[in-house]
Amino acid sequence: MIEKKCKVCQELLPLSAFARHPNCKYGVTSTCKNCFNAWHKEYFRTNPDKKEKKRQTDKRYHREHIEEHNARNRRYRQENPEQSRQAGIEYRLKNLDKLKEYFKNYYQKNRRKKIADASKYYQQNKSTRDNYLKKYRQENRDKLREKTRELKRANKERYKIYGLNYLARKNNADGFYTIEQWMTLCDSFNSICPGCNKQVESFQVDHIVPLTWEGTSNWITNVQPLCKPCNTGKGNHRATDYRHKYVKAWAKEQLYWQKVSMTL
Repeated sequence: MIEKKCKVCQELLPLSAFARHPNCKYGVTSTCKNCFNAWHKEYFRTNPDKKEKKRQTDKRYHREHIEEHNARNRRYRQENPEQSRQAGIEYRLKNLDKLKEYFKNYYQKNRRKKIADASKYYQQNKSTRDNYLKKYRQENRDKLREKTRELKRANKERYKIYGLNYLARKNNADGFYTIEQWMTLCDSFNSICPGCNKQVESFQVDHIVPLTWEGTSNWITNVQPLCKPCNTGKGNHRATDYRHKYVKAWAKEQLYWQKVSMTL
């Protein structure tokens, strides 16, 4: 195996440790990749203007040669499927938070397009998707059940709100509220029940206008936290609002922005 000495670290290294260069000896550079990368990093750290200029140049070059880059990357993935897959897994594991933030921002900017694309794909592949999900659930029934139990144990309050929203939909009540809205509403009362003014460990969800009445809703403006005795005593036979004025104003503001976000 042919080896070459790096002019910086003075180590004998295989040719694969050097970048290719047709005008140098053995067709590779005189500096190994590690030394060059270290110099490159330090140079741009001490010259931020050069770094920004290079970034703009690289960006422009990529735009001008995007088809060539895509074709080369596609060809590499086809010729090296296992290496490409492993590299993708390693990158995602190292950049989980960065990718999560990127996709979150991308979804918010392209929400309408993503929803339309997802709906179109589902309609075109409905039977295939349903068959796949059915088969997957059958083959992984125990695994999915255990995962659901763990999620419910770790997110009791969230799943409680999911269940109550589901019951409200069954009663044909308009609207829904989020776990964040419910937790903020509970925090505004500092563990004091607004009905009896007693200290409580946990609140129950009470609909000011009961869900069994006509013209009711399941928006946060129709929800208040009560202790178990007050919630049971109120029942479905009366509509009593124990909330303070500032809580009512907060709920109306929440409802306004919630409906605005649904139209975006």
